[in-house]
Parts: sequence; structure tokens; C-alpha cells
Amino acid sequence: MILLKRLFQLYSLWLSIVLFLLLHALLLFSVASKTVRAQSTPIPTPTTISLPLADPISSTAPSLIGTDAKPGLSQGSILTTPLIYAHQDRTVASLEGPLAADVAPVLTIWYGSTQSFGHLGNPQRWVNLLGNVTPKRFLASLVYSLNGAPPQPLSLGADKRRLAQDGDFNVELDTNALQDGVNTVVVTATNTSNEKSAATITLNYTAGTVWPLPYTTNWAGAASIHEVAQVVDGEWVREGGTIRPTWLDYDRLVGIGDRSWTDYEVVVPVTIHA
Repeated sequence: MILLKRLFQLYSLWLSIVLFLLLHALLLFSVASKTVRAQSTPIPTPTTISLPLADPISSTAPSLIGTDAKPGLSQGSILTTPLIYAHQDRTVASLEGPLAADVAPVLTIWYGSTQSFGHLGNPQRWVNLLGNVTPKRFLASLVYSLNGAPPQPLSLGADKRRLAQDGDFNVELDTNALQDGVNTVVVTATNTSNEKSAATITLNYTAGTVWPLPYTTNWAGAASIHEVAQVVDGEWVREGGTIRPTWLDYDRLVGIGDRSWTDYEVVVPVTIHA
């Protein structure tokens, strides 16, 4: 009985081995068959479609997809001189040629190169020489000198107060520092390329005069604003019988009167343009 049991166990083991080998052989045959089929499948030859070539910058283009094709490009031209647009508050300028850093700064002195103060009196302790320098972006320094004295630095706008625009400046001089008669003020601007510009202002100062009272200002009959008043801040122009600032901003001032006045009444017509 024991012998039969042992024979049955050996037979079962042998049968299991045979079945395992058969299954393994079938699996290898299946993988090899798929590999052969994959390798024997011919690779399709790509189809070449020839399309007519067109000038990429042409007034007409071939229709490739019927009515869905995009229209052709119009004939253009090559721009030989690039345009650089510099944004400014007063104007938008188109700058051509060399970069602004290689060009000397441009100084503009409002109210001219010869200005007079004190001939009517002194409405304040100071006199003001006003102007603008461009371009501010490349400016390294801005200084002034009074009667050959060492240069003094100037503040540059815009500062959201008295200096309204980029590059605005105000040379504010104490009347006690002025000599009676002719004074010379030199404003010098230097950019980052060490290019310099200088403007010379002849400042005629009359000391000891007291503004008359009563006093009436006739804007239309005057040769200039400085003939009948003293500009403190801003660039002003005359229009008929009135004056107005060219740029509205904080603290645009024109002085009339004298520091020695104590009691007085002022009548000033003002027109507001909405």
C-alpha cells in the first residue's frame, strides 16, 4: 500500500513537470511569433506632397486650403534708421541718430538769457531763475555758479511740488548774495558720457527799490511778465490781458508787491477754464 502511494506521488510530480515544460514552450512560441510578425511588417513609404513655393513677402499667396487660406502679406520695406520714442509730459519726441547719452544735454532757460529783478521792489527774499534740462535720464549732474563762485548743485524735477516736470530746475538766489547791478549765473549740465552744456544768464538786480503802492498791473501793455511782476515758480505766458502757466501743477506763483508792505488790499480777477 505504501509502495502504491509513493508511485502515485512520483507520477504526479512527473506530470506537473511535463505540464510546466509544455506551458513554457507554448509561451516562448507565442512571443517569438509576435516578434517575427512585427519585424516582417513592411514600413510604409512616406508620401511627398509638392506645393508651389511663393515669395514670403508677396502681394499674393497660393490658395492651399480653398477659401480658408490666409491672405498674403503686403510688400514691406526695411527701416534703415530705428526710431526711439522717448515719452515726455509736454511732448512725445521721436529721436533719430545717436543715443541721447552721447549728445550734450539741452538746457532751456525760461524768460531768456537776460532777466531783471528788484527794479520794482522785492515781493520776497529770493529771486528765481527757472528752466528745464533734457534728457534727465542720462544726466549726471546739474550745477550753477553765481559770479564765479564754486558750483552749487541743483535739484531736478519732477518732485511733485515746485518742480513739476522731469528736468525742471529752479535757481533760487538770496537777494543778499546779489550785487547791485549786473550779476552772472552759469548753469552747467553734464551727462553720463561727460558731455556738457552751459547756459549763461545775465541777472540785473536793482537794490533798495520799494514796490509802489497803490499798484496796477497791465499784462497786455507790458513787454514781458518780468517788467510788471516777478515769477517765482513755473513757466508763464501772456495771453491778451491775462497770464497763465503753461503747465498746471502745485504752487505756480507770480509775485507782486513788496516785503515792506504791512496793510494792503488786493483785487485779482481770476478765470477758471473747465
